[in-house]
Amino acid sequence: MSFTVTALAMFGILFFWGSGIAGLALPRRWRGAWPVFAPICGSATMSAVVWVGIHTPAVGTTAYGRWMWPVPALLIGAALAREARRAGMARAARALVRSLGRHAGAGAVSLAVLLLCAALMDRASPRLTSFSAGSCDVADYAAGARVMRDFAGADRSGQIGNREVVALHHVDNFVDHWLRQNHFTPAALLALYSSLLGMKIHELATLLGAVLLAAAVPMVYWAGHALFGFRRGAALLLAAAFGVSGTQLYGVAQVALGQMIAAGALVLVMWAAVRVWREGGDWRGAARWAPLLAVGAWLFLGAYNFMLLFALAAPGAWVQIELARTRDWSRFLRVAAVALAALAAAGAFAPARILGLGERFALFGEYDFGWFIPAFSPERWFGWFGDAGLGFRPGAAAWLIGAGGIGLWLGWAWRARRRAPARLALAVACLGPALAGYGILEAIGYANGTNATYNAYKIFAVFHPLLLAALCAWLAPGRNRATPRAALALGLAGVAVAWFGGSAVRGAIARPALAVDATIWDLRRIEAMPDVVSVNLVLDPFWARLWANGLLLRKPQYFDQYTYETRRPTALKGEWDLRDRSLIVRTGGAADFRPVNRDFYLVRRASPAFVDLRFAEGWYPPERDENGHWCWSRGPATLRLVNPHDRPCRVTVRFRARSIGPRDLVIRPRGGAPLWSGRIGEAPSPIAILDALVPPGETRWELVTPQPPVAPPGDSRLLGLAVYDLDVEGEEGPS
Repeated sequence: MSFTVTALAMFGILFFWGSGIAGLALPRRWRGAWPVFAPICGSATMSAVVWVGIHTPAVGTTAYGRWMWPVPALLIGAALAREARRAGMARAARALVRSLGRHAGAGAVSLAVLLLCAALMDRASPRLTSFSAGSCDVADYAAGARVMRDFAGADRSGQIGNREVVALHHVDNFVDHWLRQNHFTPAALLALYSSLLGMKIHELATLLGAVLLAAAVPMVYWAGHALFGFRRGAALLLAAAFGVSGTQLYGVAQVALGQMIAAGALVLVMWAAVRVWREGGDWRGAARWAPLLAVGAWLFLGAYNFMLLFALAAPGAWVQIELARTRDWSRFLRVAAVALAALAAAGAFAPARILGLGERFALFGEYDFGWFIPAFSPERWFGWFGDAGLGFRPGAAAWLIGAGGIGLWLGWAWRARRRAPARLALAVACLGPALAGYGILEAIGYANGTNATYNAYKIFAVFHPLLLAALCAWLAPGRNRATPRAALALGLAGVAVAWFGGSAVRGAIARPALAVDATIWDLRRIEAMPDVVSVNLVLDPFWARLWANGLLLRKPQYFDQYTYETRRPTALKGEWDLRDRSLIVRTGGAADFRPVNRDFYLVRRASPAFVDLRFAEGWYPPERDENGHWCWSRGPATLRLVNPHDRPCRVTVRFRARSIGPRDLVIRPRGGAPLWSGRIGEAPSPIAILDALVPPGETRWELVTPQPPVAPPGDSRLLGLAVYDLDVEGEEGPS
């Protein structure tokens, strides 16, 4: 199937699974809005089913997933039955149809965003697979989904229970890591989708980002329409600007699934908080909102449990403003009681997510998660970006968009302080805490040189629906009759800014840097090899290493470099190394060397002829194409050989080398006599070092060239020499 067809199927499933809970959770006056809430509630229902399933003896969603179709059907039936008892089945059915028609515009914008993303992905790959613009998060989600699909919650076999590698704070197995610390809901959705559709996880993982973005779009419409009072047309334009903005498409390109769930959930919680205050004149009026708030709390706990604390900032700020204005302490106590009851209900359903909060924040202090993302100047708040990394776009347009947007808001705020103080208070509550938190994290990142800028982006992306609605609060109707036309023109201009400003990010989706190809997917065959009992993942490409981890969970695995949470570096205790062909280590015996495919192979580390060879200092990351593998040096470079035996071994090293122009090359052990010397040029030259003696322990070979590295046309790197298809074969040396 194409990405487009699969995306429509996935979104339809999400809508179906959320329709019943949306109808049941919304108070009666607002039940007509169930189509707006159905997609985001679908994530809550689907992940809740997996949460329950993982606490049963069932062997993953493979065992129970396809039997869960009655769950959403029963929820829809319960919602219809409740309406039928009140108004009769005929009227309930007519109300259902009217609700779909009333909010068809939001559905159309949501589907347009979904089809846009799917079309970009269809351009990226002719077949369903996972890819990313640079982040490896999708491989992590896929590994979690594999656990929830193929294993029982109590299973501790293979890598899942390899405590030496996966222990992290109070967690000592891979299952509990996903229950307590990691982003549970995205992995749970992948597992259940895989079972419901009978498809592979890697076929759905990247596409799920597009589906979750489309699910958040109706909530942005609702933020404009129900929270800030925009007319439907203006609210739809706001939703469209959100859906095509580079801020959100960047999350699709990097497969940042949790932030999209949290973005929609934040609108739900903010709107419910506003309504519970306004309708909370008595306990009955306030209590009506507890179910919806509980759904919102579970969405945060399941997807981004740590973000729940930040998400309380906006509704908390607004409630405090209202308390200061009205001094209505009894209303405040009712709101607080209902909110705490909803949070307690969600926490009682998933106590591990509450218990994992402290560990999650501790991990932020221990690991510098993410990467650098430049701070957003005002025009980027509205979606005007210069590149796929969300950088600044030089030119007068950036200043005009930024100044114009801020100027419009300030002019509106000056008028609203008297004409619409409640709406101004709401805008301040939406903007103040979010921009303050964003600014603090950006300042920390720039001051300390850390990736706190990545965390700042996450805050911005989650608050983006409220930020957009608040920044465009001037779209709400005013006293001037020309306002609707002006709002329409300005709204269309906002969509145009987001569309053209997000062009580079759309290109990153259509031309991804990383992809799961056939050779990576083929690694799953190793799980069926009974003689391969344990594996060392000696793979330099981060992407391949993480995907291999998820594909080989039935085998204990070991890593010699940090590879995400619960994949800690340890001694390489596995019997076999899994390596890629950027560097081939042979042992001389066919039984100890096993090709997997054209890119990967296994070598038995326990072989008496095994000698480990690695690229050490002075190299760029390995590269490959259909003709082979190579690695460029930055200048002086070294190879590291490790002989794990208590006697010397002999090795034969072969490779091809080339450079940008003629270059002299000497290869020698550090502090020793040359093993090879000669001249290389632009055509690859074969080089062989025969029967070199390697003593026990570590030895470093230096590749020395007197000519400095150069930058070839079209490449900003300084390049020394390229080593192609490096191959080392060991044999037992003298005892």
